[in-house]
Amino acid sequence: MKSSTMQKKLFAAALSLTLTAGMASSAFAAYFQDVSGNWAQQAIQQLSDQRVIGGYPDGSFRPEGRITRAEFSSILVNALGLQAQASGYSSFNDVPSGFWASPAIEAVKQQGLVSGYPGGMFMPNKNISRAEALVTLSNAARVSLPNEAAADQILSNFRDANTVPTWARPAVAASIQNGIFANEPNASSYVEALQPATRGEVAAMVYNLRERLNIAGNGAQNMANNQPQYNQNNQQGNQQASLQGRVSAVPADTKFDATLTTPISSELNKVGDAVVVTLDKALVSSDNRVVIPAGSQVKGQIATVEPAGRLGKSAKMGINFTEIITPDNQRFQISAKVDTEDGMLSGDSTKGRVLKALGKTAIGAGAGAALGTAMGPLSGGSVGRGAIYGTAVGAGAGALTAGLSKGKDVVVTTGDKLNIRLTEPLTVTANQ
Repeated sequence: MKSSTMQKKLFAAALSLTLTAGMASSAFAAYFQDVSGNWAQQAIQQLSDQRVIGGYPDGSFRPEGRITRAEFSSILVNALGLQAQASGYSSFNDVPSGFWASPAIEAVKQQGLVSGYPGGMFMPNKNISRAEALVTLSNAARVSLPNEAAADQILSNFRDANTVPTWARPAVAASIQNGIFANEPNASSYVEALQPATRGEVAAMVYNLRERLNIAGNGAQNMANNQPQYNQNNQQGNQQASLQGRVSAVPADTKFDATLTTPISSELNKVGDAVVVTLDKALVSSDNRVVIPAGSQVKGQIATVEPAGRLGKSAKMGINFTEIITPDNQRFQISAKVDTEDGMLSGDSTKGRVLKALGKTAIGAGAGAALGTAMGPLSGGSVGRGAIYGTAVGAGAGALTAGLSKGKDVVVTTGDKLNIRLTEPLTVTANQ
């Protein structure tokens, strides 16, 4: 019994090791016994030969097997020639610094390729879905994302287009448009976005990504030399341009001001409604490169609406900002929220109660009266960051009383300022 237990532990350890590319060449079989005739055979074999992906100790590859988020991160490090970040620090609560894939997970997070789940979780042992894999690979390819209408048009060619989650649709469409998407031939008319990605599918997608980026040779060797060697197609001249030394990142927790172009109200808006702001100043990297120019649009969606109550409970609204569109129509995924303590707009702040807001557009407050509520800057000015301009204006004493008995609504009008904070790094090709 003890011998059997020990054998299982040794097999599990060997399995983890063979999924990465920094080990002896004997771990990479010249030919896997179970991939002959498989639709992804060429991709599997080439990635194995190039030390990007490995098989199992018994000489198999198991192309129909599932792959975890940790394993996928490790493969990305190998495929892109990134340097694994063995810093002893982990960005995620469920990834200990001693976890076998922690360096790879940190590397791909620092590149802005992956993000976690609420609560600071990464779920390293969760099987990665095809949607998650395609979004990550589109991020790695640094491709422009289509707008909503274009994404819908691209996805309409697939029978299960309606199953692709909203957050993944632009990137999944971009993966199709740029030749990264892969599915076995008998399922080629389906995206299968919510299905766990198989090892064969991941191999085919990663192979397509490396072809797209013109990467050849030993990914693990690039990693060992600390030389990110992946390339990006020049979108205008359609020529290859090296990204080495040109990738710039705007760190997580960077704060920026933006001007609202779509008014929002806790009374009128619902979860899923679009929110658009315009970037007031350029976003710059830590080395002072302009990464995103001023005037870019930042798009998001209302994620939470808690209406004001009649017993004085004021409204709250949460917004998830997910995309930046530059003036020259380049698109980049972001993860950002309003820069308040809880990431929510609130109607109950007293810091920003100012009389000069009286002239703003009114939102209904009571019988025959209007509640004139205005939102001012969330940063800057004399009221301080996070201040919300919530002065209630009635048409008479009765209206004022009605407004005060009900909690304050959240109302932000066109032209008002929001202070926004990146919750994940933003990594793009830097301007020269």
